[in-house]
Amino acid sequence: MLQAYATQYFLDSHHIENETINISQLKDFSKGKKKYYLSQLFNFRLFRAKRGMIKLRIKRKFNRKLKANFKKRDLEFDRFKKRYFKLTKPFIRYDELTDLSNKDALNVVVGSDQLWLPVNVVANYYTASFTPNEVNKVSYATSLGISKLPKRYKKRYSSFLNRFDHLSVREETGKEIVESLVDKQCDVVCDPTLLLTSNDWNQIISDVRFEKEKYILCYFLGKAKEHRKFAEQLRKITGYKIVSINHCDEFVRYSDKFADETPYNVGPSEWLNLIKNAEYVCTDSFHGTVFSLLFNKTFFTFKRFTKKSSFSTNSRLSNLLSLVKLENRIYSGFETEEEIRSILNNNIDYSSIANDLNKFINYSKEYLLSSLKVEPKSNKGMYISHKALCDGCTACKNTCPKDAITMVKDEEGFLYPNVDQNKCIDCHICEQVCPSLKLVREDKKEQKAFLIRNLDEKVLKESTSGGAFSAIATYVLKNDGIVFGACFDENFIVKHISIDKVENLYRFRNSKYVQSDLGNTFQEVRKYLADGKLVLFSGTPCQIEGLKSYLQIKNINMDNLYLADIVCHSVPSPLVWEKYKELKRNEAYQPDAFRNKEKYGYEYSQMSFKDKDGKKKYYGSESDPFFRAFLSDLSIRPSCESCRFKKRYRESDLTLWDCFTIHKFDKSLDDNKGVTRCLTHSSKGEYLINQIKDSCIIKEIDPDKAVLYSRELVISVHGNPKREQFFEDAAIMNGDELFKKWFPNNLKIRIKRFTRKTLEKIGIYRPVKRFVKKILRKQ
Repeated sequence: MLQAYATQYFLDSHHIENETINISQLKDFSKGKKKYYLSQLFNFRLFRAKRGMIKLRIKRKFNRKLKANFKKRDLEFDRFKKRYFKLTKPFIRYDELTDLSNKDALNVVVGSDQLWLPVNVVANYYTASFTPNEVNKVSYATSLGISKLPKRYKKRYSSFLNRFDHLSVREETGKEIVESLVDKQCDVVCDPTLLLTSNDWNQIISDVRFEKEKYILCYFLGKAKEHRKFAEQLRKITGYKIVSINHCDEFVRYSDKFADETPYNVGPSEWLNLIKNAEYVCTDSFHGTVFSLLFNKTFFTFKRFTKKSSFSTNSRLSNLLSLVKLENRIYSGFETEEEIRSILNNNIDYSSIANDLNKFINYSKEYLLSSLKVEPKSNKGMYISHKALCDGCTACKNTCPKDAITMVKDEEGFLYPNVDQNKCIDCHICEQVCPSLKLVREDKKEQKAFLIRNLDEKVLKESTSGGAFSAIATYVLKNDGIVFGACFDENFIVKHISIDKVENLYRFRNSKYVQSDLGNTFQEVRKYLADGKLVLFSGTPCQIEGLKSYLQIKNINMDNLYLADIVCHSVPSPLVWEKYKELKRNEAYQPDAFRNKEKYGYEYSQMSFKDKDGKKKYYGSESDPFFRAFLSDLSIRPSCESCRFKKRYRESDLTLWDCFTIHKFDKSLDDNKGVTRCLTHSSKGEYLINQIKDSCIIKEIDPDKAVLYSRELVISVHGNPKREQFFEDAAIMNGDELFKKWFPNNLKIRIKRFTRKTLEKIGIYRPVKRFVKKILRKQ
């Protein structure tokens, strides 16, 4: 993760447009790896070497405690990925990557960690085999992950290596292997993580220490017990506790015994935090050593492999430490207490090693930059290299000093910025304000959580959940404030508007499962704040961060601004919504509510429609084609697949969302009428909750428990591989044709609808639904 982030950061800092290929669904790669392992069924040396990894996989699957712990770790990695990476759409086949290379790529860069292991070479992805000959192919700091290449793979290695235009590796052994196979120069360059300074890395590290007390950090990938016993002696000498990040590469039972703390909610940012703030670092990891050097830590490095192991990666550690003349920092683990005390008295002189390290880093930077083909930027202003990088928040449009940016619908109905080249003065303000390009670091902060229900039965009935937003908005409006939110206009197009009267608040109630058109609302908010008005703005997290970034760059005082975001699954296409309205017009119905509670209550999600006489018709989420398109992730905006704004600690004052798990918190409110769950992120958020105590039932709950059953708060939706085909049909079909093709009312749907309605009519729908979710471990 950190290698990929460092490469992206370095290229961005040199204004080289780039994106990282998303291989999460790459079936051709998976097939290739399976092919390799099938060929190695009787390679007992390989399976002996991988024994610990296999054991860990089995433990992760069947040990409930370990499975839960790894779920925490996986969540942090997922959060980091969606927050910091510019990913392509997911690819399934190699020929799709060939098409991408032909269409968009000047360069394809491969690197870095152990990518040229035999399994990956057989799988044929990191070989860049999909890349056409005319595209520049660069290997940057790629590691072979082995010290000796088996003879049967030499021809295969030679074949793909010869296709690379620029070859570089991370260690001398890799250089020797590569140059023995091809008649080309192969350079040794630094790991991508060294391309960034400690100040660069600090941008993604929270200012709050992950651990409050002084500690020794242990980050071991190998299983050697003596390395851990070394740390135990260090604890005895210093009195500092041991914090260990356990079971990273293989399962080691002793790891759970020797450490005082074994946190699992550790992703890349938290891992850096732990290294930066440790008193001492004990590691057998190359990157544990790299970041110890970057943060000037007192570290103890251990060799993970024996000298005879063909799977050894010891050479990269030796290369790194010899470069900075710290070969003596590699230990065996068998050192005595007296020897460890002596080591502690010899501090590392970081001022003396900086010069040699910086020379190597600068050489590596020059190598990478000189290897790339770069075309000068042809257009001025905001440029969206990939649609997954734009959330349509309009911050760039509203900020432009020359009104050179308009929001234009693409073929899928989503709005994207379009720059008038004649008006643009290339001031780069649009890029500076973009919340996707200037990601705000997610720092942990004090939070409070609440369950809220509006006491007004009419408001509660009209609201999607518990009517909390209506109560908050009422307070603002009664204090001469302005409230911004999403509503339907007369043509049932979803737009953001402002209101200044309580009687108009009904327009914001009930969810709108379509991305709203923000228009000039950011400028309106700015004007009202400049006039001293109290303002409440509600929207999706990306809209909130877009507004906040816009106001910051305009240097507007935000003391009178309250920001409320919603937990959103994703935003569906306005084009698909138009097709759906067309379908309903043919049926002589118009939209009424996305989440109607009148017939079956809060937990039975259904849409309602009215005919010309006001008679209503209801469609459950299992039947309604628009709902089905939304829930299957077919109709969503590309950026929603890697949303950078799904996180627990948000930039708003408070976050509002459903509480379908109310039975886990308060059975007195478990009556199917609806409850809003609320998380406050600031004192302003807490203030608003205090102001609605007379109009709502409010019960405070544990914030950690509040977010426990809220996957959509922090995890992006998975892309649907059929999405592109769906939108191709949407472009040429009418509403009736589109939804009948993709979401027919077949036997399976009729059975689902019958089952849900029957369970609801006999009064057991909710308990059955909860039981099924419990069995599936979705709650």
